[in-house]
Amino acid sequence: MIFVSPNIYDSLKNIFRHIDEVIEIQPLDIVYESINHHPDIFLFCGDEKIYISKEQYECIKDQLHPSLPIEVLENQLGYKYPETVSFNGLLLGRHFIHNLNYTSSVILEDMKKMKKNLIHVKQGYTRCSALPINDSSIITSDAGIAKAVTSHGIDVCLIQPRFILLPGQLYGFIGGTGGRVNDTIYFAGDISKHPDCEKIKRFIYGKGLDIVYDSNYSLIDVGSILTFYGRKKIWTSN
Repeated sequence: MIFVSPNIYDSLKNIFRHIDEVIEIQPLDIVYESINHHPDIFLFCGDEKIYISKEQYECIKDQLHPSLPIEVLENQLGYKYPETVSFNGLLLGRHFIHNLNYTSSVILEDMKKMKKNLIHVKQGYTRCSALPINDSSIITSDAGIAKAVTSHGIDVCLIQPRFILLPGQLYGFIGGTGGRVNDTIYFAGDISKHPDCEKIKRFIYGKGLDIVYDSNYSLIDVGSILTFYGRKKIWTSN
């Protein structure tokens, strides 16, 4: 199952529909406009279940298969930061990375029960800011995240900030531009225009993965491309 923003380019939506079921997140004004259609704001895909805000669940529940393991959470979001980041943690194999002060208490307790290695970072928009490549590597422009995770054995490609669109904001973030589906990293827009494009490509190819992007569109932060496979393990540390 693939969760995307309704603002993602049709070319990517069409690709994804040939791979798996695609669910479009619905815009909700319980958070500010720039992010009110972003998947990583309204839900968090764990190893075994999907955590989703009640407001978003009510919008998309008819599209979700009854057998999906879903936990619906109330009163998790608000209009201003940090009330916007309850679901925005990053699950990376055995690691859970977030500003743990702002993580939904339900998600955080489950991560502890699953004995995930909890890594605290200052950035509440962790999933927005870091693009997971495999179970032990990320791409980010956030030096604080890079420093925190490197000490836990996570391989980091640190890139320049900016050069990514996010309407209503000065710029967006690399994590919000894409996601991994099977053995491919997909980007919403033209990654080749980013000044660190070659560095990004070398890093991804070096992990044995492919890259897909549409050069007809600008690179844009669409709140990540999130996938849920349940117990089916697909990520390996190449």
